[in-house]
Amino acid sequence: MKYSELKLQQAKIGLVGHIGIGHIHSHSGFVQDDSMGFAMLVRILQECKYFNTIIEKINVVDDCIEIWLQSGGIGKANVARGICFCDKELLHRAEQKSFLSPQFLSSYLFGKIYGQGISEVATAVSLAYAKAILDTIRKIWPETIYDKDNVPSSAGEFLGGNLSIDGTVIAWLLTINASNGGLAPNEDAEGNVPIGNKGILMQKLGLTTLPTIIFESKAYIPSQKNLVFTDCFNVRWNKESDNNIVGKALIEALSSLNLPYVYSDIAYPRNDDSLEKEVFRVADKIIMLGEQYKKSQTSEERIKLAHALAIVVSEELGGSIFMSNKIFKLFAGGGILPGLCAVLSYCSSQETMQKEGQVIYTQEEVEQVLAIVPNAITYIMDNYTMALTEIQTKKINHSPEELLQMIS
Repeated sequence: MKYSELKLQQAKIGLVGHIGIGHIHSHSGFVQDDSMGFAMLVRILQECKYFNTIIEKINVVDDCIEIWLQSGGIGKANVARGICFCDKELLHRAEQKSFLSPQFLSSYLFGKIYGQGISEVATAVSLAYAKAILDTIRKIWPETIYDKDNVPSSAGEFLGGNLSIDGTVIAWLLTINASNGGLAPNEDAEGNVPIGNKGILMQKLGLTTLPTIIFESKAYIPSQKNLVFTDCFNVRWNKESDNNIVGKALIEALSSLNLPYVYSDIAYPRNDDSLEKEVFRVADKIIMLGEQYKKSQTSEERIKLAHALAIVVSEELGGSIFMSNKIFKLFAGGGILPGLCAVLSYCSSQETMQKEGQVIYTQEEVEQVLAIVPNAITYIMDNYTMALTEIQTKKINHSPEELLQMIS
């Protein structure tokens, strides 16, 4: 198989990968490395035009973390409640180190971390590193398209271009979803949601009309613990709303390579009100804890209530704050433009989760994408007419500006 850089031209297939900065814990015990999809696509781009991700130095200027890579990229992110002396000392541990997962960098420096604005410094480190990697690619790959997220309160960025895999022209898009200050990510521009500036960029690359593979997180999902007995790939799409050819292509690729996987073709239901229900559930829980705290009389009571509230904020709010209601109903939790896509992600088993205490990517898992994608592309191209027919019959036609107005 041959990967190579291309100038901008008409593509046949799309590859998109995102990182949700600080989107680590969710409800029901869900835990993830939400930079796995970003890492997968970065690894593919390295195969086309090599660059390293070694951290040359880390500077702290006031409340801002600056990460400089050997390969030339620079990324910056601010911390809402500031950076202390000990934070600065820990940050220097990362110098001369290299990771593909920005979230793993944060775990390496600070141990077990939480999103939702709890571990602000760790989250800001992840954002600065992701931006430095994106900046590196932008500098060494001149014929790319770059823009910043204009979703309200977002600190996200996008970079896209073309590459060739065994002669097939591919459009690719890296997405960083984030908020300033080391807070939880705004993911209204997740996956391949064509909203605002991202939508305009996608239109330039043709990504609003192409069969597309979305690379996603590595996650421990308690509801799947009776299905997932070993760490494995996870293929998901909705057979009514998404692209069955892309979903089947990923399954065929994994099967041909004898890689372990699970799949679901009834994931990501549309026009679903589960996000609103989750908002109400968590809100009621916070209100209940607040009422109990108001009535408390002893230190013991307040300590226990404070801990209960900390768990809600750090482990449950992530299931509802990441996306706006109207965007969720159209694109579901993966940010999937109907008709075009299926999602390739990775599952962590209960045994691995108990052993490691947090979901952590491995280089081997990321490397496997280099074999999976060419096989999947072959299947898609062999069934290309059917893939395009699904796009034509299922695709929705909201402009980038219309989608932005839904949340503005």
